[in-house]
Amino acid sequence: MESDDQHPLLDLLDIRSSGEEGVQVQASSREDWQKEARKLELQGKAEQAEAIRSRILQDQTPPWPVFNARGVEELTRKIFIDQVVGNKWRQQLFEYAAFYDAPELSERLAVEGRFKPAGHFLAQRPRIVTNRLAAYSRRQFHEVWADCDRYGLEHRTPMNQTPLMAAARAGNVPLVEALLEKGARRDARDHLGRNAAHLALREAFAHPQFAQNALPALWTVLAPLSLDLRIGDRLVRLERHQAEYFLVQSIWALIPITPVEDLLMLGFNREVIEHAWEFMPEAVLPTFRKKRAICILRLAI
Repeated sequence: MESDDQHPLLDLLDIRSSGEEGVQVQASSREDWQKEARKLELQGKAEQAEAIRSRILQDQTPPWPVFNARGVEELTRKIFIDQVVGNKWRQQLFEYAAFYDAPELSERLAVEGRFKPAGHFLAQRPRIVTNRLAAYSRRQFHEVWADCDRYGLEHRTPMNQTPLMAAARAGNVPLVEALLEKGARRDARDHLGRNAAHLALREAFAHPQFAQNALPALWTVLAPLSLDLRIGDRLVRLERHQAEYFLVQSIWALIPITPVEDLLMLGFNREVIEHAWEFMPEAVLPTFRKKRAICILRLAI
């Protein structure tokens, strides 16, 4: 648009100013910029997306420590090698073990780390998980939006989850939908390589009520339409309607508490996977697809 209404080109085109006020341009909101950054990211324009987040959105760094692979490594070194005094670090590692369902780590903490509360893993785990997901379980999202405004839509919680991942694990379908509407990334992963769909699926494996009530809606909006797997020198695409797709997603969701880069060999007992599917709703895993997946399992394992 030409701001100079006396520009010679306007005379050449025989365009005259009407004398009316110019077009009022509405400033883009923070949410608009978040969506634009996500759109650029999907187009492969990571630098432009990062420029929006750093220059326009100006997201702050969260004030809490994030227990990603590096954070957990530092924590375990302090406790088991440096043997730091005090229970602050031990409590943090215990909460991490509880949140990620790692009883072996909790047992080591109780014995080697001499942290008695870790000996009550099964009793304490539900409380710790509930506390860590409290803000993402509520019907009111004020606390979540406040954190997203300060630290960005993709900031990490202390347990190394994005708000979308935490909301998915909490089974909060309205919050998941609201975050997606704002441009949250479905493909963001934790240090074990799991995304929001994997976390919802893993939760459904352990809790039949979650599987029946929350999983169908979550799976619809979170699960990608396809997966690309490299097998040797071939690239194989699995579609969401295929039994093989759900089998691969299930295995990924069941990955134990080991960073992906350290998984030199990962094996699964067939009965474990079949048990995980016991309460899968028809909307997520139709009977005919489940039978085919079980046949594949029995041939492969």
